[in-house]
Amino acid sequence: MATLALVVPRHPLSQESRAAALFFWARGSLLAFIIKKPGNIGIQVSPVLSPKKTEQFRQLLEVRIAELESVSGAAQRETRVDAAKHADPADQAASEYERQELLHKAAAAQQNLRNIKQALERLQQGSFGECAACGGDIELKRLETIPWASYCVKCQEASEQGGGR
Repeated sequence: MATLALVVPRHPLSQESRAAALFFWARGSLLAFIIKKPGNIGIQVSPVLSPKKTEQFRQLLEVRIAELESVSGAAQRETRVDAAKHADPADQAASEYERQELLHKAAAAQQNLRNIKQALERLQQGSFGECAACGGDIELKRLETIPWASYCVKCQEASEQGGGR
């Protein structure tokens, strides 16, 4: 999340700059309102995440990636080991059920891994914490709970309601 500067070529405050300042103030992200030079007014918005918080999220995501790679690898190894044929049809059925369960577990781990790697990329690009749908900020509490979230709560709910129809 980069610092945003809005320059309006009027002095005193134009209606547009007042509206922009109110918008950022209402979102709780107005850091400072600066007159850069006569005739230019600037609004500066603070980044959502501090460098310390960004580093914490990076470490959390990297730990989660390592865990998921381990789970995925273990599930794939178990699937290969359990591929032996059994003489008894009941044993074969039980073995196939377990194999399918392991494959499902590995697929879910792979999907989570993709989501977390994308979050890590967003963190490196500076867009971590921005909603992919509306461009607004994802709430810090949501990021602390689901650090790989790519949507704010409102957009996530809208997506789930739209996808469920």
